[in-house]
Amino acid sequence: MHKTTTPATYPGAKELTLQLVYDRKTARLLGGQAFGHAGRGQAYRCPRHGPSGKLTLHDLAELDLAYAPPYSSANDPVNLVAFVGLNDISGDSPLVTAGTAEGQRLASAEAAVRTRRTHARRSTAGRTSRARVQIGVNDLRTEIDRVPRDRRIVVHCRVGFRGHLALRILKGLGFQDVANVTGGFLSMIAEGGFPLAEG
Repeated sequence: MHKTTTPATYPGAKELTLQLVYDRKTARLLGGQAFGHAGRGQAYRCPRHGPSGKLTLHDLAELDLAYAPPYSSANDPVNLVAFVGLNDISGDSPLVTAGTAEGQRLASAEAAVRTRRTHARRSTAGRTSRARVQIGVNDLRTEIDRVPRDRRIVVHCRVGFRGHLALRILKGLGFQDVANVTGGFLSMIAEGGFPLAEG
């Protein structure tokens, strides 16, 4: 998961990347890592102590961490990465990793989901040239006929959040086999192996 260290509207917000490894049957935290700019070390002791303390994703989701705009969002990135894992386990928002997506070659289908705001930030957004459908998440309901119903749909956006929204919309409209690339396009770039398209 990629998230800014402070609310994105706060001056000096920097991007942070978090990864958790968990048991899908028990939601027990098996490991985790975070990397980004300085000043976030305190909160990320939680994932480090998770395996020895037998913490679960439920525990991380409920952690009450200090909140002030210069230091964190109301929902700390630790809480948010736990929410992502819990949504995956529950089936509310199934995930595929960038590595899995590349390994499967996204052979069935991929819908690149981006908002109009992201279109205006082309330097930090993108899509793989394998994307057969590109629809802004705000337009997904009105352009739903462009999304094939006869195959698996894998959605992605820049970091995964709008992909999650798109997945929930698709499920609400009756699509069954849908997954979101966790970490979105930034994770796909980091993984490598994806042919990229401009715009």
